[in-house]
Amino acid sequence: MIKVVQPERPFWPHDIRRLLWMQGLMNASHFMTIPLLALYMSANLHFGAAALASVMSANLLSAQVLPLAAGAITDRFGSHRVITLGLLLRGLGFLGFSYFEGVSAWVVFAVIAGTGVACYEGGVYGLFGRQPKESHSALFASNNQMLNVGAVVGPTVGGLAGLADIRVAFGVSAILFITLSVVAHRSKFGSSVSSRRQSMIESLKAAATHAGLWRLIVVSLPWFFLFPQLYVAFPMYAG
Repeated sequence: MIKVVQPERPFWPHDIRRLLWMQGLMNASHFMTIPLLALYMSANLHFGAAALASVMSANLLSAQVLPLAAGAITDRFGSHRVITLGLLLRGLGFLGFSYFEGVSAWVVFAVIAGTGVACYEGGVYGLFGRQPKESHSALFASNNQMLNVGAVVGPTVGGLAGLADIRVAFGVSAILFITLSVVAHRSKFGSSVSSRRQSMIESLKAAATHAGLWRLIVVSLPWFFLFPQLYVAFPMYAG
């Protein structure tokens, strides 16, 4: 008789479990609001193509380019502060979307929200990466599952909010992010994890000379061509 051995469920520290749940909430809020930005700017604020592109590019570039610096800042100052700052900035960005209607203001708040993404992800993935290596596969698989849950729930909630007023989705996201920043501040994420701190220049130099990182960047480039379709073309076409 063949005995089937069930794999043991990984045991995560309390802070890691809380971060995994937070990842799901973050992604739900992201997909609840970001696809609505272009639609709201076009249909409600009557932004032209140049203004719409400026806002979306400011948000995307700050969210996707700044994580390199955010990772170095995390190495220097610790994950706890960077995660808290990222959530707070994200909340302030969406709070601005709820109240302001000018192009310049929207570009500014798009940069603030994108910077929040960079700080938060730099802190979270830095903390994940400092967990024991043998747990990385299971940890990042669990992280992807939570992100997928958020990607399913977010558009549903955002679509329902859009039936009433799209600004409701922005306001709910702002409150959620600010609340999570308070939770992160009190949770002291990563405060118990010891790591060798090094200067930002050393961190950036290590990243710039890492061949595996550059290969990952190259193979990921096609994904960035999908961003304008997911967050601009599809929502406007559906709207």
